[in-house]
Amino acid sequence: AQDRPITGGGFGAYWSKNVWAKYRPDLDSGQYGRAAHSIYFDSLGEHGYVGLALFVMIGLAGLRTGTWIIKRTRDRPDLAWACDLAAMLQVSLFAYAVAGAFLSLALFDFYYLCLAILVVTKVVVSRSLASESAQESPMFTPKIVQHQRPRSEERRVGKECRSRWSPY
Repeated sequence: AQDRPITGGGFGAYWSKNVWAKYRPDLDSGQYGRAAHSIYFDSLGEHGYVGLALFVMIGLAGLRTGTWIIKRTRDRPDLAWACDLAAMLQVSLFAYAVAGAFLSLALFDFYYLCLAILVVTKVVVSRSLASESAQESPMFTPKIVQHQRPRSEERRVGKECRSRWSPY
């Protein structure tokens, strides 16, 4: 990470023979491919300081999204499922962050799936809250749609041209 602080070594840098030959020349040629044993050191070595910062900020944004969902759905019985889901996904993200200090699973797909589920849940909750606030707002006035009949020359003639939803 010190040699390439912005980009890091790239994906799979720990498994490259060239990287091991450069940084550990005392090892035999057959020994390479050690793991970092930490998602944080793994991200740092493969993607540099910028990649580590992005990795940590994505996790913190996921936790913050879960908090947003919980605050807005805590007292809503119709959205209790979203509150429970967000709380359990926050627990999952926290467990991944703690256990990841000892495991090399920085690209573990379950972590990113939890983040995606949180984002989708936030969209569903915000749409639900927006539709309810629009219905309860005194400023809301529904638009009245009036169907205009077409002129006589534009009307369809015959039963085969009529649909069952047609007003004619």
